[in-house]
Parts: sequence; C-alpha cells; structure tokens
Amino acid sequence: MGKSDVSRVPSLMGKQARRYQAHTAKNDDLCRRLQATDPSDPTLSLEFQTQRQTEFLLEALWLQQHASETGQKLMTLQTEIGKSYNNRDDVGSPAMAKVGMKRSMGSIRNNLQEDSKCKEI
Repeated sequence: MGKSDVSRVPSLMGKQARRYQAHTAKNDDLCRRLQATDPSDPTLSLEFQTQRQTEFLLEALWLQQHASETGQKLMTLQTEIGKSYNNRDDVGSPAMAKVGMKRSMGSIRNNLQEDSKCKEI
C-alpha cells in the first residue's frame, strides 16, 4: 500500500467490518439453531440426529476457517496501513484516527481469534 493507497483505507476497513458482521450473524444463526435442536428428541431417528449434528459440526468448522481467514486478512491490512502511515511525510497526519483504527482492527482480530478458539473446543 503506497502513499496514494492511503485514501483506500476507509473502504478497506469497511470491507473488513462487513466481513466481521456477516461472520457474527452466521455464528448467531448457528447458535440459535443448535439451541433449538434437542439432541435427545425421541421422535427423531438416531440416523437423522447424527446427520444433523454432523451438519452443525461441518458448519462450525467452516465458520472457524472463515474467522481465521478474515483475521489473517485483517492483520495483513493492519500491517499495510501501519507501514503506509509510518512512511508518510506529512507531519499533520491524524494521530487519533490512526490510534482509533488500530483499536478497531485489534478488537475485531481478537474477537475472531476468540471465536476460532471456541470452535476448536
């Protein structure tokens, strides 16, 4: 990311925020479906219960991978943004915006890492 790419930072941040929000919504949906499913429901066959649990597990694994990929993209973006801000020559760069951006990205990254750890368990 060069000096001319710094203007793309807000759109790149927005893209990562939308990915994070989509991931969170999918997590919430999976949790709701898991809670609504009674694994000991006597009206369901054992085969159907096993199939349903397998589908939930596969979806959780996919979400875990998605969280990991999104976190990696976020770390790459954060590194590139840091490099571009450190290489800027203008003395009046908005330091508070830079700090706020780092906090936002760090918070999202930490939440994705925590989410991924929970799914591993």
